[in-house]
Amino acid sequence: MRNFLVLVLLFVSSISCQTDENIHIIGNYYYLDEGETQKVIYNNKHMKNAPYVPCTVRGYAYNENFIVACQKPFPICILDNVSTDSLFTWQLNNKKYVDSCKQYTFSLNFWIIDIKKDSFYGPLNLNEYLQKRIDLKIPDELKMSLDL
Repeated sequence: MRNFLVLVLLFVSSISCQTDENIHIIGNYYYLDEGETQKVIYNNKHMKNAPYVPCTVRGYAYNENFIVACQKPFPICILDNVSTDSLFTWQLNNKKYVDSCKQYTFSLNFWIIDIKKDSFYGPLNLNEYLQKRIDLKIPDELKMSLDL
């Protein structure tokens, strides 16, 4: 019995020692890692009802002007703490993102955050992303590595 209690205590302490990460990127922007599928980029300045890069962020890079991110859609996200009515409204206003979640296994979305203008562009497919990089004059040196 004593060995069982020791094992239970070790298990509980190992779970409680797992830390989630909240990494400061730049300015008011943070990368929140709450587990394998719960990784987002958000603006800490105005968290409620503000746009964010939803689950699951698979890679990002930044400079003083932009954050670029790649995201594999996951239908349930840690920052989705909204009521059913507002979630329905959000889904209507963000049909493109909701549709991309339906193809979770196969799709990747790309996002661009203009830090100076506090503007989010996304979700974008690869061609839209590459064109938006040109439009916004994002330097070629700003590249992300992906965790696929």
